[in-house]
Amino acid sequence: MALIKTGREVAGLDICYELLERARKRGLKNLVQADALKLPFVSSSFDLVVFPESIGYFALNEGLPGVARVLKQRGRLLITAYATDFASDDIYKKTTVQGLTKELQAAGFSVLDQKLLTIKKSRVIEVSPRDHAEIIYILARKQKTKLS
Repeated sequence: MALIKTGREVAGLDICYELLERARKRGLKNLVQADALKLPFVSSSFDLVVFPESIGYFALNEGLPGVARVLKQRGRLLITAYATDFASDDIYKKTTVQGLTKELQAAGFSVLDQKLLTIKKSRVIEVSPRDHAEIIYILARKQKTKLS
C-alpha cells in the first residue's frame, strides 16, 4: 500500500479469491486471480515483482522464468520468506538464503541484497545467521541479457 501512496501503479496477483478480496478491502484496485507460475502479463511490464511470504507454495525455479519475462530490463525481484527455524508452514523448512540465491542466479538474476530479519518490539532488525531469524529478505535484479 505504501507504493500506491507514492503514486506508483500496483497490481496484485493471487490464485486465492479470498486473499484478493482482502487486498481489495485494503484499497488495492488492480487485482488479478491467476497462478504465479503462469503470469498473465505482457513481457517487460514491471519494474518490480514482490513475492511476500509466498514462494513456499510453488517451485521457485518454475516461477522465475515468468518473473524474468514480465520484468523490464534490469527490473527487480523482492522476496521475503519465513526462515527455516521460524515456526511457520512446513513448506518453508527447506528455504535457505543460500538455496534461494542459487536458484535466483541459475535463473539469470543477480542478488543485490540479502538479510536475515526478526521482529523485536514492533520493529524489524537484521540478525546474524547464528541468531534466530524469522524472515529471509532477498532483493535481486534481472541481469541484462545479451540481446538487450
